[in-house]
Amino acid sequence: MATWAQQAPRKAWQLRPGDVFVTPVPLSREFLRYVYDLTAVPPESVAVVEVPPAGAVPLGRAVREAGLEEHVRALAGDRGAALLPTALDASAIAFARDIGIAVHAYLTVGAAEVALRMTTLLNTKTGFRAMAGQLGMRLPAGRTCRRPEAESVAHDLLEHHERVVLKPDRSAGGHGMRFVSREDLRGEANLLLDTVGGPEGLWVVEECLEVAESVSIQMEVAASGARALFSGAMRTVRAPSRDTPLRCRRPARTWPASWRSGGRASAATWPTTATPGLSDSARWWTRPASRTRVRATSAVRPPPHRTQWSPG
Repeated sequence: MATWAQQAPRKAWQLRPGDVFVTPVPLSREFLRYVYDLTAVPPESVAVVEVPPAGAVPLGRAVREAGLEEHVRALAGDRGAALLPTALDASAIAFARDIGIAVHAYLTVGAAEVALRMTTLLNTKTGFRAMAGQLGMRLPAGRTCRRPEAESVAHDLLEHHERVVLKPDRSAGGHGMRFVSREDLRGEANLLLDTVGGPEGLWVVEECLEVAESVSIQMEVAASGARALFSGAMRTVRAPSRDTPLRCRRPARTWPASWRSGGRASAATWPTTATPGLSDSARWWTRPASRTRVRATSAVRPPPHRTQWSPG
């Protein structure tokens, strides 16, 4: 976390009049002057709060230990601000509650907390499988279990299916997954699993199905309801190309081209959704609640709204 926090200075490019920037690393006067000159932001219109180093701890704790909580509370209160965290996590919610301000894009701090709990659940393979089952979604035959039971569950499923896949509850990019056939477990063969999740970690063991399409969708969820912004399907077997039948229908907010970047999170987007599975955020913003809400445009990761964060 301490290493990633070194990225904090680049967030100064997002400063707008009325903002309070809480950063875990110092920003030189030369750098800030350079930023203000290019963005035409009057230096006196923003407040930058530099938090002394406190080790790899959540920023809220570092703020309290440095005796800066009242100072931040006063700045936020004067500006009628809402907390805009790099990542919505338990630390950010606790900090917003402590200083008595809202969390950006949510009506209440409690609503942000509910969103965090739900996305935390959906960001696990066991949680997603349970919720998908409740919603009546079709799922491969399978079960959730603890690591010591995974091999036994795999044997049971292989009695009815040619191959099974074993997935650790929390991983990304296929890390830790095992694809097993009946032949692999014949005789005295033992199933070796990755150490991810620990000795009692949760696993999903299910029938292995060939992937025909990798489907993704980006949605915006607001008090008025949910609407799809973008969808795509990557065909991975016979025709490896990408279809995008639904494209973003609302123009993105205009920023200088140098501030926008490709990929899953750019310096010109402000996450408004939860990012479970990552450490407490290392940098926070407060932004006046009266400002127009800025929607994150980064790609949606495991459901429904996981925005990749940049902890700097």
